[in-house]
Amino acid sequence: MVQTILQAIMVVLLAALVFRLPGLGGFAAGSGGLQSAPELPSVQEITNRFHSYFADDKEASSKVEGFTVSVEDISVEGPVAYVKLRLQFRWEGHNVNYTDGPLKNAPGNRGDRVQYTEVFKFRRWSKGWDVEGRREPPIIQ
Repeated sequence: MVQTILQAIMVVLLAALVFRLPGLGGFAAGSGGLQSAPELPSVQEITNRFHSYFADDKEASSKVEGFTVSVEDISVEGPVAYVKLRLQFRWEGHNVNYTDGPLKNAPGNRGDRVQYTEVFKFRRWSKGWDVEGRREPPIIQ
């Protein structure tokens, strides 16, 4: 009886540890893909916020075509979420070298189709989550 109770406690503690440790994801990946735990930002919220952040950067958004974002991993530490995003697009424009904004680490040259992953830091605000460095966001419906 005591051994059964101890085993049940160990299983609960192990499950709590797996869902809390950074680097282990902080999410459950099921047949439907990435599923957020209650304290995590939703995948839809993350992609909406990043698209908004990208659209705000006129220099970056004017130089790409076919921009898509997908979430690969989310790890939360208090009010901060580290989100690994897969970014895909095609470089357009005359000069693709710029050093600030959402695509500052993107590889490639004009005409190249680019696909890469990068970790972005999101912060929890009273109205939701947003990419760190932006002001408190409005609510996106």
